[in-house]
Amino acid sequence: MAKKVRLGIIGTSNWAELLYLSTLRDCPDAELVALCGRNVDRLSDLAERFGIPGRHTDYRDLLARGDLDAVAVVVPDDLHKEVTLAAVDHGLHVLCEKPLANTATDAREMLDAATRAGVRHMVMFTWRWQPHFQYVKSLIADGALGRLYRTQIAFITNFAHDGLYQWRLDPMRANGVLGDLGSHMFDLSRWLCGDEIVSVSSDLGTAVSRTHIAGHDTGRSNNDFAHVVFRYASGCQGVVDVTNVSHDGDRIVQHVLRIEGETASLELDHVLFGAGENLRMRIFKSGGATVEVTVPAELYGAASSDALGIYSSQPVGVRGFASSLRNGTEPAPSFDDGWRAQILVDAALLSNAERRWVDVGYHPSVRPSGTTWNEG
Repeated sequence: MAKKVRLGIIGTSNWAELLYLSTLRDCPDAELVALCGRNVDRLSDLAERFGIPGRHTDYRDLLARGDLDAVAVVVPDDLHKEVTLAAVDHGLHVLCEKPLANTATDAREMLDAATRAGVRHMVMFTWRWQPHFQYVKSLIADGALGRLYRTQIAFITNFAHDGLYQWRLDPMRANGVLGDLGSHMFDLSRWLCGDEIVSVSSDLGTAVSRTHIAGHDTGRSNNDFAHVVFRYASGCQGVVDVTNVSHDGDRIVQHVLRIEGETASLELDHVLFGAGENLRMRIFKSGGATVEVTVPAELYGAASSDALGIYSSQPVGVRGFASSLRNGTEPAPSFDDGWRAQILVDAALLSNAERRWVDVGYHPSVRPSGTTWNEG
């Protein structure tokens, strides 16, 4: 694809503005052709500010334009499958927000449809591209920690205290913090270690009732914190902790990672936003030595030490998607990665419901059975 990728964005949320529209300014590989959103005022405002000529309130009209190469699907989780399959039917390449779908069965259907149509596909697992996680992955691959015993990764936020309707916490639309943040952490766990997860045990909880909030009409509140223990195929133990209900002062978003290996352990603490914004990484070596680790500057590129700046300056995220399409390479992470992460979300939901360990299978027919999750 010699010319710039002609891209349509479906969704006008704050996230769509921050990680899609804003990051595509001056992108050498993409041209923003069309934008879709149901709120006409918001749609007009964003289209004007980002110089987008095509404006639609129905995604079907955007898909039918005939002048697009690809779309980014940045809508609530329960709409991912519907919009993505429609885009695939139009022969468009698709970048879909995470989680890929609300069930592994739906995620597999999306993967299969994209494969049959021969379109390229990608899931927006945002944190894979963070320079420090990229560096941790290289350290593990190079054997800096030796054989791994245990990984522990946490995503800590406080958004569920706001008293407002949030579709992410609506059980009719999403899988709570487990689907929202947990899918990220499952993907990071698989990707960092290069190891599949084969069994899961989870405990999910709800700290803040939302049944009194307008829009949450099911009489149920979704999970807003989750603790998941699992085993990799190698035998290594893993832990994922996610929460939307932490009282964390000025630490608005925080990632914590600890990896224990035969010859060393690695500890990472990243506060992304707020007055406490900071990144610290240390390696504790066998014998007692502690090494403060600095992420190589070249991993930041033009973003310097600003980890979030990479999405506006490097070929990652939506810019990476456009670059892959233009260069004829396969985008990553793919719908296959999204499907595998969703299997783990579904397995954790089943484990919590039935209060037991759940074995995980990756056979193409994997789906909830009510009694087992190991189908191949």
